[in-house]
Amino acid sequence: MKRPELFSAIVVVLGFANGQAVKDPARLNPVRVSSRAQVIASLEEARPKLGEPIILHYRFKNASSQPLAVVSSEVNTDYWVMVTDASGTELSLTKEGSRLRAPPMVSSTIRGSLGPGADLGEHSFDLRKLYQLDRPGNFFVRIARRMGADPTDPRLPSQDQKVLAQIPLEEAVSELIPFTIVP
Repeated sequence: MKRPELFSAIVVVLGFANGQAVKDPARLNPVRVSSRAQVIASLEEARPKLGEPIILHYRFKNASSQPLAVVSSEVNTDYWVMVTDASGTELSLTKEGSRLRAPPMVSSTIRGSLGPGADLGEHSFDLRKLYQLDRPGNFFVRIARRMGADPTDPRLPSQDQKVLAQIPLEEAVSELIPFTIVP
């Protein structure tokens, strides 16, 4: 793993594979897929052997022509990942994956900006840390980065949790990546 501290920021999520809607279970809010940013992801090996590492590489990029505020928080809030089988059913989580499934307990803060076309650099981790990838088969993975709510939304100053849960969160979402675990 290239950046151990980033692994802690990975959050597992339900709700999308094979065209299903994006749904972030760590947040009640609706999700709006970003047109301003993207997560570019790839697997180191598309056909790993059973028991071998399944390394996901990813980077967050500003795809717009304007600077982009980079929202960053404590552990368990910035990224989420989902692994499903060919039918779209989420695989079983490991103990670590279950721990990271818990909703984040901190709020996001703006930590700076990312210029047009710039990215936050490449990061990677082994999917086996989050999911029980212990059988051969065809699978899919996707990763996303939370960007927070639109700071201009007039409901944002509210302290009412029901109101805050209605504000859509913008998330940069990667393409769905197929992979096959072979015996």
